[in-house]
Amino acid sequence: MAACRSRDTGPELVLRGLLDRLGIGYAAYAAGLPGTPDLVVPGLGFAVFVHGCFWHAHRPCAKYLPPLSNRAYWRGKARANAARDGRALGGLRSLGWRPLVVWECRMAERDALYASLAPLLRAAGVEGAPSPLAAAVASARFILRSAAAQLRRRARRAFRRAAAAMRALRPRLKSSPSSPFIDPGAELRADEYPAPDLPPSR
Repeated sequence: MAACRSRDTGPELVLRGLLDRLGIGYAAYAAGLPGTPDLVVPGLGFAVFVHGCFWHAHRPCAKYLPPLSNRAYWRGKARANAARDGRALGGLRSLGWRPLVVWECRMAERDALYASLAPLLRAAGVEGAPSPLAAAVASARFILRSAAAQLRRRARRAFRRAAAAMRALRPRLKSSPSSPFIDPGAELRADEYPAPDLPPSR
């Protein structure tokens, strides 16, 4: 994880390519602004952050699933990142900038990405820019799909953990003489499992 890039990431390059195609001028990495936005559009007063879903604890999102080990550390890191992001957005607003956050997961869907950039696209006069209502509907749909995907990921992880626990427990169950479990691969003998006593037939 230490090798993860903080600049020129894949999502940032996707966003830059989109703005280039739409003819919207921008500057990358405004170091003098709070939070160092990934992109700024000075002519329109927008500052854009491209957030990775894992590192910024995006919820609900299929890309954010906290590690099972060292949970206290990851919970603290997520809270600290969220607090830092909030301070950066507040600082930008106090300076007169209009901050936008574009999440990594939304890069894969045009409607979701355009909904995230809707204020910027409308201000730039881009043809086909979503209205506030259309952007809200697209965002709501994407959030529902993301929540369902995250639930599926959590269920798969829980199933894998349960399966691993059963595999680890199986040798101990086999070796225990009082175990109520029967090894399905073992050969059954009649003297070990005698027939139950039945009442005489009439």
